[in-house]
Amino acid sequence: MMRYLAIVVDDEPYAASNLAHKLDLTGKVQVVEKFDAALDAIDYLDATEQRIHFVFCDIVMEGMRGTDAVRLFRERADCVILYTGKPEYSLDGESHLADAKLPKSVTQAELNETIENLINPRNPKAPVRIPTYINIKAMPTTKEDIDHTDRDIRIAIADLVYVQRKGNYVHVYTLNQQGQIVLTGRLKTSIAALYREYESTNLFLYVNASQLVHVKFIMDHLKDGVTVPGWAFSISAKGMPYYRRYLKRKGLDG
Repeated sequence: MMRYLAIVVDDEPYAASNLAHKLDLTGKVQVVEKFDAALDAIDYLDATEQRIHFVFCDIVMEGMRGTDAVRLFRERADCVILYTGKPEYSLDGESHLADAKLPKSVTQAELNETIENLINPRNPKAPVRIPTYINIKAMPTTKEDIDHTDRDIRIAIADLVYVQRKGNYVHVYTLNQQGQIVLTGRLKTSIAALYREYESTNLFLYVNASQLVHVKFIMDHLKDGVTVPGWAFSISAKGMPYYRRYLKRKGLDG
């Protein structure tokens, strides 16, 4: 059975070791490193060649608060981030920065269920309605794209071939085309549904379907395409004129 790799960041050694032990007992997560300072964890993520799936970060630490560290973790790792802390710890309105909050008093049963819900979204205890489409709000990426601000691009779930997240980018691959969604905030669409549909791929992107986000969307045409037959990219009628103008500017309309 595959074990997902994790790091724990907590300036209380006992708390870090206790959580690492409980994660090991889930049988699904292996803690590869523990850090008592967020900056050390950030240096590790910069240097490691391992794929880190989970980061467990204490909210209150000396030197750098967990809420500040999470912003930097997001830039460096394609992973699920969970705050750890005592119930009285305040997040100062920044609970949205992480994917979940885990109490330091979490029981083994509660932790098992949390991990199960994160790595197996088909778990009936965590039902999510899978939408037919994902609506992406396009935002200007350059001065010449300023006229694209008011369009929505509609992506059909069934048309996606492969999705991969790297840091602040989500790459969407389809036949002959590649979409790049640049995350500018918390994910606001039901992108968690992509994980449910394509959990057999390398996609590891868990986002609560009730959370929403504004993104900017860049479309690029791949000459060779993706060698998966029978799939195509869907753009709404409203967005098609803008897409054609984009291809024309890039010299790809021939």
